Amino acid sequence: MVPIAPRGVAPYHYAWWVSVNGGAFGQASLCAIPSGTLSGTGVNVTCAIAAINLTIGSSYAFELWINDSASRSANATSPSTVSIPVSAPPAAHEPLPLQFVVDLGENLTLIANVSGGTGPLSYQWYSALSSNATACTSGTPLPGATNSAYRFAPTRSGFFCFVVKDSATTPEEANSPVADVTVNPALLAPAATPAVAVLDSGQSLTLTAAPSGGTPPYTLQWFFLSPGTSCASGTAAPGGTGHVLSIKPSSTGSYCYAVNDSTSFPHQVFSPPVLVPVNPALTAPSAPAPNPNVVDMGQPLSVKATLETTGTAPYSYEWLVSVNSGPYSKASLCVNPNGTGAITGASETCAVAPSELRAGAQYAF
Repeated sequence: MVPIAPRGVAPYHYAWWVSVNGGAFGQASLCAIPSGTLSGTGVNVTCAIAAINLTIGSSYAFELWINDSASRSANATSPSTVSIPVSAPPAAHEPLPLQFVVDLGENLTLIANVSGGTGPLSYQWYSALSSNATACTSGTPLPGATNSAYRFAPTRSGFFCFVVKDSATTPEEANSPVADVTVNPALLAPAATPAVAVLDSGQSLTLTAAPSGGTPPYTLQWFFLSPGTSCASGTAAPGGTGHVLSIKPSSTGSYCYAVNDSTSFPHQVFSPPVLVPVNPALTAPSAPAPNPNVVDMGQPLSVKATLETTGTAPYSYEWLVSVNSGPYSKASLCVNPNGTGAITGASETCAVAPSELRAGAQYAF
């Protein structure tokens, strides 16, 4: 809209001129009224253009030509307007990602997916009412969520969308479709079972992992930890990718596992370590020592043995006896034929009362 200057001799003849994309000015036939005659001065004239006559991506500049009615008519042309770009109205597409699965405590970033519009664009993210909400603004605006990317740690499953508004002279806005976010319980990796196990060298042990929460299915990796190392810096146990790990360690060490679940961006959780002490293999004790080596009828017999320092204390023990070179069997003739809770290097005695011995018999322990 341009006012006709109050100079010259009325009536006035005017015409609109247009330049497209910086080209030469020509008659603006795209105006609804491209030219006309006015009887007075100070009148506003308008070039109204239907949207269908504008090309998206093009820019337009306008001039107004005026001719008066003096005996020798004069004409003048206004300065040109600024170049006016024509942009497509903003379109709000599905947020990226459209579907997302996270574990409780994980961060999530939703990204606005927009095309068209006249920048700069402004945004507002909403918590939508349902997965098929048609108007994003029917939901609840999220405080501070006014950027093209919305980063947050969701505490429950829900639906999210955004509204984008452009900066055209008459701003337009668009609602996005709804993104579906599923929040599962936090991923947990409890210590493997058994939590306490002590082995002798050469013995085997089975450790069992029991991850929970998160988003199944899980993938696991077992680790061996030397002293002073953490699960994150441990050595991967060969073949240790299942819920059960069978080991036959030769030295003391700790074991743990890492579990990954199946969220949209899987993350890793480490279990606490389980210490598995490994002691030297249990060896046979030295031959017991009888005192005396020969007894007469009516005399008691005492046989002593020293427990080993190998294996894992405390020990259980049992006395065996062979009579007259026969097979060994439980030595019930001992006052204390067996026992438990013995310590390393303890001296244990088989005391035999005279009444338990037969004349002429030979005993080996």
